[in-house]
Amino acid sequence: MSRIVLHIGPHKTGTTYIQTRLHENREALRSVGVDYCSAGLDAGFAHHKVADVARSGDEAALAALLEPLAASDAELLILSSENFDLLRAPGVRRLQTALPAARAVSVVYFLRDATELLLSSWQEHVKHGGVLGFHEYANPHLTAPFASPLLNPCRVLDGYRSAFGAEAIRVVDYDAARAVGDIFDAFAIACDAPGLTRFGTPLRANITMELWFAEFMRALNAAAQEAGVLRYANVRQTLLRLRKSDAGMQVLLAEAQRRISACMRPFSLRGSEVERSARRALSAYPRIALPDADNVEKSFRERGAPCDQWLCSTEGHALLAEAFRKVRATL
Repeated sequence: MSRIVLHIGPHKTGTTYIQTRLHENREALRSVGVDYCSAGLDAGFAHHKVADVARSGDEAALAALLEPLAASDAELLILSSENFDLLRAPGVRRLQTALPAARAVSVVYFLRDATELLLSSWQEHVKHGGVLGFHEYANPHLTAPFASPLLNPCRVLDGYRSAFGAEAIRVVDYDAARAVGDIFDAFAIACDAPGLTRFGTPLRANITMELWFAEFMRALNAAAQEAGVLRYANVRQTLLRLRKSDAGMQVLLAEAQRRISACMRPFSLRGSEVERSARRALSAYPRIALPDADNVEKSFRERGAPCDQWLCSTEGHALLAEAFRKVRATL
């Protein structure tokens, strides 16, 4: 039976890597009956436009956007966007209505350790110009964990269950997939298309920045915002350039690393009631069995969470001021 796979992320679970590999091998995949659909595909190799239109409520625009799917003769169609995790039940129902009714739909979701996901999500906030410190960013999620899609995956999955049924949901353990090997292999298993792994070679699409560096960037974002010169990710782009090319900035960064690392505080949700409750709720959804996963022990680094205590000194403020002077000069 012809099928559609909706890869809904979520954010920070290797989506860019999976999307890049699918996009770069689109022609080869078509030769074996797999269509990484061009409808709604944007320059970032993903179907963010489909997710955005589904969220907007414009049913006519969504139907027009997905109309080409009905003409595809591929056995398997794949749509992938981490922004699909932003849809709630009404948006998912709009998406369901716009998809070809003759095709069975599967929904692939990668489940990541909540501690790592929250830290990684904060880093993404900072990369895109965010100014919230980690604890300020995490507080709304921690005070209302069951309303948080980061800490309660069912906040995302329940909308898809209401449209497609629990049996259509395929939950993949992201951390186990990484421990076993390549997450693209796990994605292929979740799609019931193991032949996907023959196409392309493993690559690393996103490189995670160090937590101390994210905190320093956040402080620079806040300084730029106060000065009225913050424009999306302009501070990040400038700081990364100076990190490579400016000897003075490299000295400042070494001192920043020392000071911020000394102020790290332990942070973990592992074994907490928040994590246990989320895992219990997820028992309603099928898990994808990964080869050898039962024999692999997932290991997590015990990491501290950064705080802004490093700024509570004259030396810390002077360090930030000097770094911002260099960044602002080249913005």
